This record gives sequence, C-alpha cells and structure tokens, in this order.
Amino acid sequence: MSVVHELLPPITSCTWWGVAVHEAGHAVAYTHAALAIHGNSYGCRSVHIRPGMSPHWLDDRGRPQVGAGACQTTNLFDIGMSQHGRLPPREFRPGLRRVADWEIIGCLAGPLAELDRQGLVGPVTDREVIVEDAGGGEDLEKVDILLEDLKALGRRNPGIKRHMRLAWRLVESSAEAIEALAERLQTQHHLEQQEVWETIRPHIAAA
Repeated sequence: MSVVHELLPPITSCTWWGVAVHEAGHAVAYTHAALAIHGNSYGCRSVHIRPGMSPHWLDDRGRPQVGAGACQTTNLFDIGMSQHGRLPPREFRPGLRRVADWEIIGCLAGPLAELDRQGLVGPVTDREVIVEDAGGGEDLEKVDILLEDLKALGRRNPGIKRHMRLAWRLVESSAEAIEALAERLQTQHHLEQQEVWETIRPHIAAA
C-alpha cells in the first residue's frame, strides 16, 4: 500500500477546485430554487469538501474518486413519490411539477458547473460527459427518479435535455456566485446555510 501511495501525485488545493465548483453549483442552484419557490434563501443547508491535504485515492486524472464533497439541501420535493404511491391530489400537481423541475435543475447544476469551469461550450446534454468528466453519476440517478415523478404528476415527455439546458443557463448566469463560493470552500471546507448565503448574495443580487 505504501508503494502505491508514493506513486500517486500529491494532493494539492488545485486538485479540489473541480470538487469545490461542483458542490458550489448545487448550492447556488438550490438557493435559486428556494428563492423562486418559497421566497427565501434556505435551499442549501450546508456544503463541504474534504480538506485539500487529506489522504485520498485519486483517479487517473488526479481527481478524488469518491466521497469528495456534499451539498446538503432542503427537501423541496418528495423524491420517489411515484415509486412509493405518494401522489398528491390532482389540484396540487401543477405546483409540484414546478418544484420537481427546480429539483432536477439543482441536481444537474453541480456537474454542469464543473464542466463549465473546464471550458466546455454549452449547453452540455450528453449524459456520458456528465458522468465521466464531472462525476455526475449519482446526480443523474436522482434525476432519473425525478423524471419518473414528473411523468406521474402529468408532465408529458419530461425529457432530461430541457432541464440540462435550463441548468446550464443558470450555471452561466450564476458564474460569479459559484466561483465565489468555490473559492471560500477551498479554505474553509465546510459552510453552513448562512455562510453560503452571505457569500453568494452579492452576486445573485447583481445578476
């Protein structure tokens, strides 16, 4: 094991920049969602990345493979409601479709923010690129469940590409907020809701 560790490139703060941007993308998008749906900034409860110098396995591109970061969000939508028979009365479904749309955008904004910072010209709508180049596999699994919920709520043909375009547009318009939050994560590693909001608020207000 020690020999393998010696062969791995040293972990530096720049290794974690993509992770920080990814989680910042989620946090900013969920904050936008809460503002749009509830009129408050409580979409992201906390966000963190592993400290830049912690021992961690890297992939062949020098990126952390697992457990690199997390964005704890407010439960905007009952994800998986269609699988568990929890569909609401019909009069509530149009409003819930809008909430589900925002939930999907929040899921996609993380990997798309990372791709945007890699210099890809968007909008990116290729699932394989999102998984391979931005670690978005778990995000897409969640999105697939939400798309099934949208179908059950009466949305016709709720294709993912529409949501990808909307999420990409949000990422581009929120670039300054995402970058400011990612920079703060590089030094603090863990931020609570109020810290997230005070970091991104000036940039959201200016957008």
